[in-house]
Amino acid sequence: MRAPKRPKEKAATAGNNVEDLRRELATVDAERADAIRTRCDLEDGRADTVEAGDLDALEALDRDIERAKRRIDIAESRHARMTLDLQAAEIEAEQTRRRALRAEAEAAMAEMQRLIQEEYPPAAIKLAALLNRAKELRTVAIRANNELPEGAEPVSTIAEPEFNGRWLKDSKDLTVERTYYVNKTTGHRAGPHDCPMLHSERGKWDAVTETVELPRPIYPDVPHQSVVDFTNLPGLKRDAYIYGAPFWGQPRA
Repeated sequence: MRAPKRPKEKAATAGNNVEDLRRELATVDAERADAIRTRCDLEDGRADTVEAGDLDALEALDRDIERAKRRIDIAESRHARMTLDLQAAEIEAEQTRRRALRAEAEAAMAEMQRLIQEEYPPAAIKLAALLNRAKELRTVAIRANNELPEGAEPVSTIAEPEFNGRWLKDSKDLTVERTYYVNKTTGHRAGPHDCPMLHSERGKWDAVTETVELPRPIYPDVPHQSVVDFTNLPGLKRDAYIYGAPFWGQPRA
């Protein structure tokens, strides 16, 4: 009687995932390697069996070699089939990952659209009102600085905690270093007719450097770049602005 046929293996059962298939493929690969190694060992010993002249032993050896060849054929067939199954599973797993990523992106964009369309306009309008009020208040100080009473310092128009412009062209702050010479004997400063820089006079004078505070000008040489001037709030329609910055697109540097 002929032995009943074994059921054909399915490409990938529902419970299999990529890692399961990789483990199964590794098992099949180990079986194939063992079958190849067995065949090589048997064929290496065949010459000795032939030389020994034992027909029964030679026939038994040839049967074992043929059996090893069939093991190799079966293992290679399973290996090829499972390699295809694994490739298909990996492709499907990658597509599943990408579908999930796209679904996440769709949800993210839906939330972004809600934020921009529903929450951004009222928030931007509120911020624009704040900035416009700040500009109005600054205008009051600018107007007053243009008509200062005698001897009065200008009112600072800087709202931010740090001034990022430059009051004076050649100085980063409102101070400057000045050097003068003092006579070592008398302690008096050098006058307009003294020449402490002459080589013959240098031993008579000490150079003294002092830091002098300078009056703050009404307008900085390098203007301060304020939040109210560099904030730009576009509207939802093309070329519409809830608050347009006069210096939009320029770096605050």
